[in-house]
Amino acid sequence: MNTNQILSTLRKQKKKIDGERERLHHAIVAFEKLAGKAIEAGKKKYRMSRSAKKNIAAGQKKRWAKFRANKDAKA
Repeated sequence: MNTNQILSTLRKQKKKIDGERERLHHAIVAFEKLAGKAIEAGKKKYRMSRSAKKNIAAGQKKRWAKFRANKDAKA
């Protein structure tokens, strides 16, 4: 076999593999959609109240303030 024949064969194999890869990708996406719908069907979406969000934000601000105070004290 010469170089051109080898390259031609390799390109054909690559094209075949790319096609198989594409089919597998579509199959995976389809199964993920089915699995996602099955999970979503039995699960309610959790919504956090405004007051809970406010409390979490206040706590995080407090933690950052403490961290920065310690950082400045060390420097």
